[in-house]
Amino acid sequence: MINKFRGNKGLIFNILSLLVLFIYFSLTLTNHNVNKTTQILILLFLFVFEILSIYELSKSRSCIGKEKCKNILKIQGEFTRKLKNLNREQRHDWMNVLQVIYGYLQLGKYDMAIKKINDLSKIALSISKVYKLTITSICLLLERKIKEAYNNGIIFVFNVNNFSQVSYRKVDNLRNITKSLEYVIDKILECNKYDYREINIEISEYIDKLEVIIKGKFDLENKNEFLHNVDISDDCIKYRIDLVGITELTST
Repeated sequence: MINKFRGNKGLIFNILSLLVLFIYFSLTLTNHNVNKTTQILILLFLFVFEILSIYELSKSRSCIGKEKCKNILKIQGEFTRKLKNLNREQRHDWMNVLQVIYGYLQLGKYDMAIKKINDLSKIALSISKVYKLTITSICLLLERKIKEAYNNGIIFVFNVNNFSQVSYRKVDNLRNITKSLEYVIDKILECNKYDYREINIEISEYIDKLEVIIKGKFDLENKNEFLHNVDISDDCIKYRIDLVGITELTST
């Protein structure tokens, strides 16, 4: 609102300077004798109005720039916090994994050690694929869900296609997207009565939406508010996520 008011003030000063100029030309064209004092006053008014107009417009642009900087810093701060938490969790997880593999090797259970290593390779590959998405908070959420699923004996196998042709973006409805996506994934883990060992999830990112296909049969009731864009069939779940208020971010 303040930026809009300042922009309007700059426009008003521009209009006033044009009005003074119009009056001057009108007097000149109608053969009125304009003395030097009047001419100087008219030029002085024009000069003052133009200076005020430039000043107000520059303040407006400055405020808009500051707001953009605040938004970028907020995004960077949130990302840094989540990244620190993720690194802490990863360090703890890898220590546990190494201890388990070491235990299998000590007991001579080489087949179990190899199976554990193969599972971890699949998880690492899925995590690397989810980072093809342009919205970092969604990537972090999916990485966390991949690990939670594995702790419950399920491997999420992700395949991600990015058709947006950008690297990083933010959206205004991020909170609703992450809540909805987390709800759907949690429900899939709850309703896995067919005991799937692996669940294949395909995500396609477009300019204005995400399309998620979760392969398998899951008994979900399409009644919750988070499931209004979900199409549930016998062999898969199709889920469309609309992206609202998209802003492309640049990396340095």
